[in-house]
Amino acid sequence: MIKKALITLVLCIGLSFVIQASASEAPLRITEDVSKAKEIAKAFKMPIALVFVGSDWCSFSKKLLSEVLCKEGFAKDLKKKVLFVKVDFPELHQHLDKDLLEQHFNLKKKFHVEEFPTLVLVDSELNEISRFGYEAQTAASYGEKLLACVSAYERVKQDVEEMKKPYFGNLKKLYVEASSLGSESLKDAIVEKGLSVDREAYFHLEKYAKTPASSRNNLKKKILSGYKDNQGYIKLRLALLDFQERNNQNMDGQIAIEPLIQYADSVGFKEKDQSFRVHMLIANHLAKVGDTKEALKHAKLSLIDAPEKHKNEIQKSINLYTAELIAHKDL
Repeated sequence: MIKKALITLVLCIGLSFVIQASASEAPLRITEDVSKAKEIAKAFKMPIALVFVGSDWCSFSKKLLSEVLCKEGFAKDLKKKVLFVKVDFPELHQHLDKDLLEQHFNLKKKFHVEEFPTLVLVDSELNEISRFGYEAQTAASYGEKLLACVSAYERVKQDVEEMKKPYFGNLKKLYVEASSLGSESLKDAIVEKGLSVDREAYFHLEKYAKTPASSRNNLKKKILSGYKDNQGYIKLRLALLDFQERNNQNMDGQIAIEPLIQYADSVGFKEKDQSFRVHMLIANHLAKVGDTKEALKHAKLSLIDAPEKHKNEIQKSINLYTAELIAHKDL
């Protein structure tokens, strides 16, 4: 009881009121102290809402602070459910403590925040659960949306933790829900449970997507040898994931598309429904990096395999690439 009382006292003191509003509006208590919020979140098993704003220059940040967070319609059901931390980037930031400013920039970098305002919902270890921007809706509607997200996260998390015997179908459903929330830590926990009951290489492919390129070979061999059914889809997904990884690392255009080229060469005309899409993906990528001649080659290969309903769009790309090569006298 004494410990509980002390924690409650910390909660009352630690969450200092930052947003200015009249008492009648019953605003949320909000702090700028992330460390204190983490302590309280752990003690009470509550999520934290990191509210990234530019309080003195961003019009939508001002709206979020004054028309949403300060309103009773938003706060009434969230006061005891979520801790709020204001992560402010004012244009005039001379009044901010140096350590606080550094903390804010570190949080912005950690969560890849590029737009203001952004509300990032996290757990007590600062693992992202979901995120929201500013939307033109009532304070009550915004609050209901955030509350629904918290409830969904808590339900999925509880289902995963209390699952004594994992079943593929249940885990797949929970994984889809975790994905729609945007909770990577929850997705990782579900994948680890799902590996032992996997079908169609579903969870192994999801793990492959999160595995660094340098560590993928053994996992790829395991997937290809362990799942003999639906090899066409599995090989395609592996090729797309390898391409995506190389593209994200800004590798040279030809190097980036190697997995797609290898896939297209391996299936030939056996998987026309997929090969035409792969050749067109290769064409679009090569055109984007300026290799229009090779892009035209793959667009023509795509046209050969494509179903009738897709031929018109592919032909437009072929015409565009051809016109560009003629304009540059490269055809």
